Amino acid sequence: MDHAEATRSRSRAVAWFVLRCACLLALGASALLLADELGERPAVCGYDSSCEYLRQSPYGRILGLPLPALGVAGFLSVLVLTFAAPRLARVAAGVGGLAAVMLVVIQVVSYGRVCAYCLVVDGAAVVGAGAALLASGRAPIRRKAAWITAVVMALVVPYGFAAWKPPLEVPDVVRAAWAPDRLTVVEYTDFGCAFCRKTHATLGHALEGASALHVLRPVPVKRALAAQEAAVVYAALAGRGASPTALADALFTAVEHAGEGALDRAALAATTALEVRQIDAALADVASVVARLRAEARDAHVTAVPVVWIHDRIVLGRQTAARYRDVLERARTARGR
Repeated sequence: MDHAEATRSRSRAVAWFVLRCACLLALGASALLLADELGERPAVCGYDSSCEYLRQSPYGRILGLPLPALGVAGFLSVLVLTFAAPRLARVAAGVGGLAAVMLVVIQVVSYGRVCAYCLVVDGAAVVGAGAALLASGRAPIRRKAAWITAVVMALVVPYGFAAWKPPLEVPDVVRAAWAPDRLTVVEYTDFGCAFCRKTHATLGHALEGASALHVLRPVPVKRALAAQEAAVVYAALAGRGASPTALADALFTAVEHAGEGALDRAALAATTALEVRQIDAALADVASVVARLRAEARDAHVTAVPVVWIHDRIVLGRQTAARYRDVLERARTARGR
């Protein structure tokens, strides 16, 4: 083999090595995002983060599957193909790179928010696509056992990291809400938060027929006046002339209609069992009540919403009804012991 051919051979080997390493990195990051999504509480994606925001967007799932699950399947497939079908691996890596660029553009242009872990996946996919352009011929098959070990580690370590979480001490203010004879679900929410509204509806469906006590704690995180007024009205009047469930539903709707303005008190009274004078009295001193509610939220270690305590188990961010029912059943089983 002459010098030129040896140089080309080394270049191809480096390109294949870079492609596999990029796929390993993207595989590990995708596995971490998937483990984070499937867990009861986030390991890396905070519940008020860009990661969580994008996860709840229409692009967070494709064909009903979480986007990280597709990432795990896709990058694992490319890695296998680099050994079994190199030409197909190059094509698949190129497609993955194009998809990654599209997802980055969607994050920036459509939402103005960027998920750091998603960027790791997308960046690795683009690097892999570039390496695939330079790779040719058959990929080196040396050290196959080492690559297999690396793949297993890329899949197992993220799940172990996401699963290991130090136990959370239940705040005293949450314990104080517990009923002695049944499970208690404490929901911290903001009437001006779109995710909170969806979470509240989903949680309501999950609790149907569950015989659990549902306690809602308003947290006026948002600065919008209507959201703050809604929190004050709920804190003052829920269970005092208005059904807590019906009042919460009405307040979510009222805040959505109010936009940046104040609550329409007459419209709120018309959709609840309240009278306008009751609402006026509750809103006599919004600032002090908002300050008190925020202080109570801090005592519960709530800095962002939604947060749901199902007995002694915390569930952060928006979840499915099935997830809430699963946690509820596990909490009931543990309590029964």
